Amino acid sequence: MTKRQTPSPVKQHSPWVTADFVAGRTTQLAEIRTSADTIYWLETRAANGGKTTLVAQKNAFPPVT
Repeated sequence: MTKRQTPSPVKQHSPWVTADFVAGRTTQLAEIRTSADTIYWLETRAANGGKTTLVAQKNAFPPVT
């Protein structure tokens, strides 16, 4: 007769990628607009306490040749 082995207990660990980790590193974009060669948008970052900032990128469009 064969002796039955008991499975070893599974080690529980805390994953480093948690919901708080992911949510704290997200950036939301809203109200994207263009004007001439500039793009404007609103950025909300969870890492900054949810504050919203107006962001602009000048010369966003390459010249058409």
